[in-house]
Amino acid sequence: MGAARHAVPFSSRLLAALLAVAIAALPAVGQTAPPPVRVIVLPFQVHSARPLAYLEQSLADLLTTRLEASGAVDVLEPDAATAPYKGARGNEPGLRDIARERGARFVITGSVTELAGQYSLDLRVAPAEGGAATTLDASAAG
Repeated sequence: MGAARHAVPFSSRLLAALLAVAIAALPAVGQTAPPPVRVIVLPFQVHSARPLAYLEQSLADLLTTRLEASGAVDVLEPDAATAPYKGARGNEPGLRDIARERGARFVITGSVTELAGQYSLDLRVAPAEGGAATTLDASAAG
C-alpha cells in the first residue's frame, strides 16, 4: 500500500498544522469518553551538513507535548521505544511491528532535510494494523 503524500508551503505555523493533521489522522476510539489513543513518536532524522542534530529529539519532544496536550493521545516514552528499533523508520512493516509490540495504535516518524538553504520537513503516521501510512511534507527556503 502506498503512502498518501501532501505538500504544503513551510512556515512557523506549519508545524502546528502538521500536528493538528497528525492528531486528526488518529481515529477516535469509541463514542463515550474514549481512552486516549496510544502512539509512539520516534526521534526525527536530520539530514544536513550543518550542526542540526539537536532537532532529532527536540522536534519529537515538541510533537509529543502537543499531542498529549490534546487529551486524546497518550504518547509512549520515545526513548524506550527507539532503543531496540534503530533503522526501522523507513520500513513500514518495521514501524507496524514497533507499534504492535508496544501496544500503540500508531508510530509517528519524521525527518528534516537541509540542502543549500532549502529545508524539508516530513512527518509519517503509520498505523499498527492495516491501512496505509499518512505522509505529510513541507518545504521552505532558509
